[in-house]
Amino acid sequence: MAIFNFILLSTLFIGNVSHGYVFGSNKKRNSLTSLRSDLVDTASKAENFKSLSKYLSESGLANDLKKGQHTLFAPTDEAWSKISAGMKEMTNDDTKLRNLLKYHLIEGKLMSSSVLMLDQKKVSTENINADLKFTVNAIDGIKVDDANVIATDILCDNGVIHVIDKVLTPDDQSRFNPVNEAGITEPLMYWDPLDICPKSRRLFSKYRESELKHGRIAMLGDIYSYFSVKNLHLLLYILLAYVGIFVGERYPFLVGNFITGPAIYHFQQADLLINAFTANVVGFILAVEGYNIVNGWETPSETLASGDTFAALKQNYIAGDINFDPLNLCPKSPENFKRMRTKELNNGRLAMIAVFMICVRGMSYYNFINSS
Repeated sequence: MAIFNFILLSTLFIGNVSHGYVFGSNKKRNSLTSLRSDLVDTASKAENFKSLSKYLSESGLANDLKKGQHTLFAPTDEAWSKISAGMKEMTNDDTKLRNLLKYHLIEGKLMSSSVLMLDQKKVSTENINADLKFTVNAIDGIKVDDANVIATDILCDNGVIHVIDKVLTPDDQSRFNPVNEAGITEPLMYWDPLDICPKSRRLFSKYRESELKHGRIAMLGDIYSYFSVKNLHLLLYILLAYVGIFVGERYPFLVGNFITGPAIYHFQQADLLINAFTANVVGFILAVEGYNIVNGWETPSETLASGDTFAALKQNYIAGDINFDPLNLCPKSPENFKRMRTKELNNGRLAMIAVFMICVRGMSYYNFINSS
């Protein structure tokens, strides 16, 4: 994979240097890359972005692009000259034109080195109802939807420009719709009576990340609740307790009844029985969460630059992916992955309901014992 990435990046770099279709002459191109300016100014100075610059100005989007960090997939003038009659009508409507241009924009700075990791993946655009799909291979290079990326990594003060040979048009397949995501099953199908589900992929991914984590913890909790029996080794209890599994009271867990009563109080008893138990639990959780934060989440500066108030997931991060699959169980095809993800979500949802009921039962039992 590393060799493929190196070859592909080298090919793109050679193409950028050997062609004058972006900034005209080499002299002018070199002067632009050495004197940084924002996205709008960089595009206006280029010889082949006159149409793009005009439309950015007419739509009022030019002022917005001077704030925050953005990635712009910029069609050339030749690409704009080939647009359909229907798209030409869109350019006469400021609202439609603005949405069309936003489909060429991604929040944050997405360099070509990151794009190489996005093969067959979708990324949210600033047009919140549509996603771009990336295709990366050694033959075609990088494709965004059905457009070829013909120049990459034109750095600006507030982002980066990648040049494409076709104007991108959002269609029904590119529009993000939570109904098409994993986790939708019969008989309820898509059920959101309070309209809580986010309508943008960027925010939806954060909700999905949270749901997967809580579901996994709950499933482990149910394992402890229903399968904890006498004579299990103390180490197993510690490993389970590390991830927050404190529900279950069917049987005393340790020989000799050292830990007894409702499992919602087992953690406190374990803390008295085992030295530094709480410190070890907190340390383990911090290690796992820290790894996930570094690999899956944007830095605060990246999030603030993109205009979000709270933390955001990286564009190339898949919600719930902790990069741990020692048995290679994760399906490779998108259809099979979606099917397995739906099973995981549904099992997690049932487990969360079960954990809640077990906790209620445990507290009721404990109160009943104390009052009798």
